[in-house]
Amino acid sequence: MSKILVVYYSLDGNTELAANQIKDITGADLEQLIPEHEPVRKGFRKLAAGGFQALIHYKPRIKRLRHNLEDYETIVIASPVWAGTCPPAMETFLNKESFSGKEVVICACSASGKADRMIDRIRHFVGRDNTVSVTTSLVSPLKDPDKTRQKLEEFCLAWAE
Repeated sequence: MSKILVVYYSLDGNTELAANQIKDITGADLEQLIPEHEPVRKGFRKLAAGGFQALIHYKPRIKRLRHNLEDYETIVIASPVWAGTCPPAMETFLNKESFSGKEVVICACSASGKADRMIDRIRHFVGRDNTVSVTTSLVSPLKDPDKTRQKLEEFCLAWAE
């Protein structure tokens, strides 16, 4: 199996569940994106501020990554969908890193199942150096972890050796 790194951001735990399941299925290493200043986690401000920041493609500072992308053949980008696009921490990561020579796969998590715009945005960044090979879109993974795992096993079979 190629050396795999799952890079994820999660505010409510849905994407964290998916990232950990991908890690368990494939034996991948795990890298969580952590903003220097966490966004609001509850209430209307969470939706308003987070949605606004996502729409303007705000790029906050994130803590230094523990893993070097150059050490990996496959990068799994696991991200929630915020206002139809990437959350700010993922924007920072995508703008900062190079995916040249990497196999890139995307796992999107949303409440609506509408992840096409976010996947296209990630493709835009990754496509500078590479193409995305496989994508999946999960709806509220925490609601049914067993169903999520089944879908992720099929997803991983499509690209993991």
